[in-house]
Amino acid sequence: MTSVVHRQQGHSALAGARPRRIAGAMLMLAPLALLVVGCRAPPPAHTQAGAAAGPDGATPFRLDADATQLWLYLHADGPLAKVGHTHVISSHALRGTIWLHPDPGHSACDFQLPVAQFVVDDPQERTAAGGEFAEPLDEAARAGTREHML
Repeated sequence: MTSVVHRQQGHSALAGARPRRIAGAMLMLAPLALLVVGCRAPPPAHTQAGAAAGPDGATPFRLDADATQLWLYLHADGPLAKVGHTHVISSHALRGTIWLHPDPGHSACDFQLPVAQFVVDDPQERTAAGGEFAEPLDEAARAGTREHML
């Protein structure tokens, strides 16, 4: 490839090419830089001792993970709703503490909800939910949902 250089008042027409190449390279490297900048050490794991410290004057209430269950009822929505379906996600692993203070503005909570322990579209949970959730999903659909959503 040949380039034609036109000189005008001592400046080359290619003089602007180098800054454009640098700018292009910077644009290509920007996503990589954002990934590196966005990486940081994970937050420290919660400990029982750390979870016990709530606001002064607040009464702590611990969630009983064995007696607590969380259900998430998800509906297909948006432009691809016709190709999606409903989901029932449940968890028996919700743990945490709620601190109720006489002044509600000073109340606090600390929850731990391990996503890895979510149950995705359990047939019994779907049947119990009824209505649009009652239609059973095969194992491949449940595994696919778990892989893509969690």
